[in-house]
Amino acid sequence: MAVESREPSRGAPSSWGRTLPLLRIASLFVIVAGLRATRPVLLPFLVGLFLTVLSAPVLEGLRRRGVRRSLAILVTFLAVVALVTVVGLMVSGAVVGFVDNLPRYRDLLTDRYDASVAWLEARSPNVAEWVSPAQLDFESVFDLAGNILSGTVRGVASAASFLFMTLIALLFLLAEASVLPEKLRHAFGERRDLVEAIGGVAASTQRYLGIKTAVSLATGLLIAGWTWLLGLEFPLVWGLVAFFLNYIPVIGSIIAAVPACLLALAQLGPARAGLVVLGYLAVNMVLGNVIEPLWMGRGFGLSPFGVLLSLVFWGWVWGPTGMILSVPLTMILKIILDHTGQLRWLVMLLAAEPRPVPAD
Repeated sequence: MAVESREPSRGAPSSWGRTLPLLRIASLFVIVAGLRATRPVLLPFLVGLFLTVLSAPVLEGLRRRGVRRSLAILVTFLAVVALVTVVGLMVSGAVVGFVDNLPRYRDLLTDRYDASVAWLEARSPNVAEWVSPAQLDFESVFDLAGNILSGTVRGVASAASFLFMTLIALLFLLAEASVLPEKLRHAFGERRDLVEAIGGVAASTQRYLGIKTAVSLATGLLIAGWTWLLGLEFPLVWGLVAFFLNYIPVIGSIIAAVPACLLALAQLGPARAGLVVLGYLAVNMVLGNVIEPLWMGRGFGLSPFGVLLSLVFWGWVWGPTGMILSVPLTMILKIILDHTGQLRWLVMLLAAEPRPVPAD
């Protein structure tokens, strides 16, 4: 009697082959949930890491001039602490002053809106049906803005533990950065591709953050100077807001312009408010669409969809800090995936231009 073979045919997928994609998806969800759950621990370390990347040229410059390693680390660390302290005091003082004046700005903008509606009603009585003052509640808008800004200041003031953990991470990472290349050569000397990949991640991240910081600083200075020339109050606030939000791709510059333009409309009137809008457009068009791409070149190669996807994902996982760091985080992930075997197709989807997936 013939015995039937119970071996699966070669063309039919095994149960393990059918289950493996589900396990990968489940693992991905577990990783994302872990990233969100460990946010209080990971974010200070992550911010410290990017501060280390930004300050690494200072450390390397001191070492090239013959400064001892321990002294170079201490000088770099104290310089970063001083810079963070100065910026924090500037932001806190400027925002507190602006919040204190919000009721006056709200009344000014409400009066201008009521006057505009009255002018339109005198020429077209039917216009009251769709531009009634009751349809635009400036009080709620300004109360929301005040709550956000004052909450930000309170959050910064109460984030002493976050700042402390960030600075501790910065100090240890600076100490590690000075010996990391030599450690990598000893640890993976036979894996030159891996050493080069890690070095490429660090170099690309450093270049991106350096260029982005320079462009953001120029944006903040130009916006502060332009609003000061036009007589807009608190130009330092608008410069700082433009500097920080310029790190957020796509929507950062738009968010930075809205409160300044509303204040200009309330304080200066429609004509100068239009000049404020033109100033924001000119600065962001020239720096964001001409200077920054010229400096960046094609080395980072993230598509617009990849930028938008990274902004949504990292913002959902880690909030505003994740949005600010979304592009460098995705860029690091892209470089890492480019050196893997099975996930190179994802690199092709994130890339700015189509390119073939290298064969393993």
